[in-house]
Amino acid sequence: MSLPIPYHLRGIAEETACTKDTLTLQLRCPCGCKLFRIFQNTLTAEEQAQCKPYEDAVAAMTSGTGWAHLADYMQTGDLRDFRLPEKPAFADLKHISVQCTACGAETVIFDNRYHGYDGAVCGTEIPADYEPQTEQMHAACTVRIQLGCTVSESEFLEITDGAPFTEALFSECFTQIDIAARDRDGVLHPVL
Repeated sequence: MSLPIPYHLRGIAEETACTKDTLTLQLRCPCGCKLFRIFQNTLTAEEQAQCKPYEDAVAAMTSGTGWAHLADYMQTGDLRDFRLPEKPAFADLKHISVQCTACGAETVIFDNRYHGYDGAVCGTEIPADYEPQTEQMHAACTVRIQLGCTVSESEFLEITDGAPFTEALFSECFTQIDIAARDRDGVLHPVL
């Protein structure tokens, strides 16, 4: 079974290429416009402060002396000194949306809480009611999305414990996504 257009993108994406395991899409607003502004989530100052203890601990652990101490502790099996502070769940959010430059319609094109294999099947610890702060990353560009899926239909059914197979759920179970902005000069810039 070839990878279908993800259910959440069906009103805004059109297929440009498809193979057994990959799907390439081009965004087009229902108004007909192909130019979008791209927004990506970013952390507020307060959220950055909440992430700092975890980031500092990772930096200390991966510094030159941190690696030496880790090697010593791995030989003894005692890793108590290397426990990391809890990382806030929101720090792992990947949320990308687009806004049509002609009509202003906004669409979330990727949110790892819901889209992709982990979001659709496994779920994440990021609360559904968490509203991320976003900032504009690109203006007046076309958007190309390439999706890949390495999970077969039979594996998918096994993972979902035989729950009824739905194309809508399967369409959201891509295992790879590449989002790129194409500028006016035709140059692709990676977004995700």
